[in-house]
Amino acid sequence: MTAGAFAGEVTTVDIKAFDSNDNLVSDDNTTMVDLGSDTGNPTYGSAVGTLTGGIFSTTVSDTVAEKVVLTVQTQGGGPSGVSDSVTVTNDVAYEVTKISGDASGLTVGTVQYLEVEVRDQFDNLVQGQPVSFAILNNPDGTAFLRDSFADSTDGIVSTNSSGQANIRLHTAGMTGDNVVRANILDG
Repeated sequence: MTAGAFAGEVTTVDIKAFDSNDNLVSDDNTTMVDLGSDTGNPTYGSAVGTLTGGIFSTTVSDTVAEKVVLTVQTQGGGPSGVSDSVTVTNDVAYEVTKISGDASGLTVGTVQYLEVEVRDQFDNLVQGQPVSFAILNNPDGTAFLRDSFADSTDGIVSTNSSGQANIRLHTAGMTGDNVVRANILDG
C-alpha cells in the first residue's frame, strides 16, 4: 500500500529479500513468505507466496478507514519485516442517514434541530462532505433553515470530523407537515 490509500482501493505490494549488505537476493526462488498485519484489516490477493528473483508481489486493500501496518514473515522462522504505517481514508460519500430531528407534535414557529451523518460505501464516516438541506413542504411558506456557516441561509453545511451535519429548521407559523430533505452529491 502507498503512504495513503482510499478504503477499498487495491494496491500492489512487492515483498523484497535483501542480504546484510542491502543487496536484493535475486537468486532466491524458494523462500516462502506469509503476510499479515498487526494493525488494521487488510485483505491480500495472496497472503502466502514464494520469492521469485528475491521478490514476491501481491495486492492488498482495506475497506476500513484506519492506520495499517503490514507484516511479512518467512515460513519456518527467520527474517521478518513490517511496512511503514499506511493511513486508509474513507472512500467517496455514498449515503446520508437521518440521526435526529424527525419529530411530531412540534409547536408552530419553533426551532427543530436536524442532524444527519454521511458514510461511504464501506460504512466509514465521511468528514468535510457538503450536505444540502431543502424544505420540501412548508404549510404557510414561513419555515426556513439556518446553519452556522458563512451563508447561513443557503441550506448547505459540511460534515464535521464525526461525519455529521446539522441545521436548524424554524418551523412554519401554521399547523402542518414541515418536510426537509438532506442530499449529498448534488441530488
